[in-house]
Amino acid sequence: MKRYIIEQRANKIWDILSSVYVEKVENIRFKLGIEEFELFAALGWLARDKEIFCLNIRDEIYLSNKERLDNNLHFIKL
Repeated sequence: MKRYIIEQRANKIWDILSSVYVEKVENIRFKLGIEEFELFAALGWLARDKEIFCLNIRDEIYLSNKERLDNNLHFIKL
């Protein structure tokens, strides 16, 4: 997988999170129409490059570009 493709996908994930603040990992994958390994490559890029946060609720992983949301959910920085 080419580096610029990973970066493009990471930017699309960032755009999704900027518009909704929090989203399930699987929903992001389906919105982008990408494979699981492509998603995790892009998340690795974001974890290295920008601040991205995650939260596990009932075996569902949620992502956000905010550390804390209005309902006081605290995310863990990747």
